[in-house]
Order: sequence, then C-alpha cells, then structure tokens
Amino acid sequence: MTFTNTSSKKAALAVLLTLFVAQSVVAQEQGVGADDVPQGSRFAVGTGLQWDYNPEQIPGGDATRTGLISTADYSYRWETPSTALTLKTGADYGIGSDSHGLSAPYFDLNFVNETARTRVTSVLKYDEGDVSSSTYSTASDGSIDIAAGSGSVAQSQAMFGFEGGVDMPLSYDLTAQWRKTDFSDSISTTHFDNETLRGEGRVTAHLSPMTSLIFDAMHEEFSKDDGINTERTSDLARLSVAQRLDRITVARFGLGHRRMALSSDVKDTKNSGVTATFSLRREHRGGENLLRYTRDINSVGAWQTLSVGRSSDLRDGQIKWSLGVTDTAQGNVEAIGDLTFRRNLKSDYLAIGVTRRYDINDVGEDEMANRANLMLDHSFDDISGINVRFSATALSALSGDDAQYDARVAYRRDVMEDVSLEAGVRFQVLDEAGEDRAESGRVFLTLSREFSTR
Repeated sequence: MTFTNTSSKKAALAVLLTLFVAQSVVAQEQGVGADDVPQGSRFAVGTGLQWDYNPEQIPGGDATRTGLISTADYSYRWETPSTALTLKTGADYGIGSDSHGLSAPYFDLNFVNETARTRVTSVLKYDEGDVSSSTYSTASDGSIDIAAGSGSVAQSQAMFGFEGGVDMPLSYDLTAQWRKTDFSDSISTTHFDNETLRGEGRVTAHLSPMTSLIFDAMHEEFSKDDGINTERTSDLARLSVAQRLDRITVARFGLGHRRMALSSDVKDTKNSGVTATFSLRREHRGGENLLRYTRDINSVGAWQTLSVGRSSDLRDGQIKWSLGVTDTAQGNVEAIGDLTFRRNLKSDYLAIGVTRRYDINDVGEDEMANRANLMLDHSFDDISGINVRFSATALSALSGDDAQYDARVAYRRDVMEDVSLEAGVRFQVLDEAGEDRAESGRVFLTLSREFSTR
C-alpha cells in the first residue's frame, strides 16, 4: 500500500523517529543525574488454560479450540521533575489444539520533556492480536468500526508533538502522526489494510489577559488496500478568537475552510467549503457547562451539529454528558450525545460510557454509530474480587445495520503476596447485515505473578 507520494511518507516517518531519538539525547545532556531519577521496573508472568467456542465468529460455526497460554509483560518508568519515560511491552505464547507459537506482541513507548517554555511529547506504539478478541476500533481514519471476524490485526502508531512559547504572549505547537493497520488471514469483506499520515500546527497570540487569537492548520492523507486503491486527503485552515467574558465564562468563535478529495479506481470526488465553530463555556463549582455549534465538511458535503453539555466532579468520581442534534451531509436530522460516569469507592470502581455520533461509511452513506461500555470492579475483601466488562456497538446506515456485543466476567483471588488466580468467561455476539448471527465464547483460568524492582 502506498500514498500518492511514497517518498514523502517515508521521509515524514524518518523525521518522527529522528526527533524522538534526538530529544532523548538532549534530555540526557541537561544534567539529570542518576540520584535524581526514581526508576522502576515491573514484571508480570502468567500461565493459563483457555477454551474457545467458535473463536473466528463464523455464523453458525461450532468449532472449538483449547490451549495453554503463557504471558509475559514488562513495564519501566524513568522520571525526573522535567522528564518522564514510560515503556510497556509483552507477548503471549500458546500451545493449542490447532496452533502454537508467539502471539499478541505489543510495544508502547512514551516520552515527555518539559522546560520553562517548551514541551516535547513522543509516542511509539505497536499492538497485535486476534480480530475476534479486539475491543478497540480497527478504523485508523477515526471512524467507529466493528472489530470482529477471523485472522489477526496489527496496529502501529508514531506521534511527535512540540509546544513552544508556553505561558508566553505568542505560543505555538506542532504535531505529526502516523498510523497503520494491517490485517492477516482475515476473510472479512470490510476490513482492509489502511494507513494515515497527519500533520497539524497552531499559533496562539494572547492579545490581552481576556483575548486570544488562534490560527491552526491541518493536512491528512489516508489510504486503504480495498482493491480499488482508495485514497483521501483533507486540508483545513482556521482562524479563531477566544474571549473571556468574565471570571468564569469564555466564548470562542472560529471560521475556516476545509478541502476534501476522495480518489479511487472507480471515481474521484472533491468537496470544499466554509467551516465554523462557536462555543460558550461557563465554569461552575467542580466543572463546567458547554454550548457548542459546529459546521464542517466531509467527503459527501457539509454537516452541522448543535449540542449542550455539562461536566461535574463528584465526591467519589465524575459525570460528564452532552446532548444535541446533527444535520447530516445528506440532509437527515439525527440526535447525538454522550455520557461518561466514573465512581471510585473503597471496594468498588464503576465506569459507564455511552456515545452516539454521526459518520460517513465506506460507501458514502450517513451512518449513526452507537456505543456503550460498562466496567465494574468489586472487591469482596483484601484478597478477592470480581471484574465485569460489557460493550455494545451498533452501526446504522441505509445499506444495513451491524451490531456487536461483548461481555466478560472474571473472579480473581490472591493466593500469595504477589501471585493471583483469575477464572472467568467471555461471550460475544456478532450480527452483521446480510449474515446470520455469530456467537462465540471463552472459558479461562490463569495463574499470574507480578514483581517489581527499583
């Protein structure tokens, strides 16, 4: 898979890696001594039995798979008053009834360096796993996708950000991102390898303690191996004014222009137009209220949203919500919104998330994406507890509706100071348009140990 300009893509990625290494060297040369660096490493190893029913989520499938899975994870953190480096990596090794070997490797490296006037952020990530076990979106262009089916998916990401002029009358920040998604051994007709390259910058002039002028620009290239060489480019330039009306109220208004071009072996389309944003934020004790209007351009045409929202800090958590309407590019009016609730008690942690958003699907149709998540951790005592996870995703479009449900329940118990036992079940349902419903399940038992060094 290639972008229209392959050499520019490779050069941009090389710049990302060079900047990451260079900034690490600069941080070491700033005189950070070993005595000032609280370092820590954490190791985790585990072995368990796993039984899967219809693991590839084939409609009507009844295949089973049994395996012995061993896991190894390592994390490291190095921190000074101005620098933080975090590394996480690991992989699984399985011996099963139909396959064996190394699987699910991941790598996550984060670096942050701050001085009085600058801030540098670098991220490198790689994550691989079964498509049927994925709980994240497989769409690198930011849209919501259902991660289900056979085969494996690997996601790679690199990001570099630089902020200058922090707390100065004139400040700026630059961000470059690269993302890539690769599918292997997948028979899905909707999952395609894809790649995104994105660059954006912002300059903020603080004209007075009450007024700021912001200019931001963005360029993005997206391509996917769908058999017709689909590529999409997007450019945005925008000028905004932020005005503090009083001690607790800030208004922001922005006008810009977006250009989108979609090309493939089948057809080429271009859309461009004026973008507009208006927001009014008013702080209250423990949170804020928000009124927001947006007009933007996608690959089909112009669309608008109007929403109101509120966030509040609770005694033991936080709640945040928004509710609004969208006028889609094809002239439909739909409700949108989101809700986030978190509560952390002595023996319980509860997190609930619900979202409904507007998007354009692969064939240019309006698509409403609905997603709900639930996470509950409850401790019976100091050594045992239960963990519950549930997620549901539903995509609704003219060409059909798709849905996926995923539920997991596990019991955990500490059998020694640093050794724990976990047993549980997982159940998944995949309901795609034009296909019979596919159901899959898993039963697992795992013994793991964690220990750390300084």
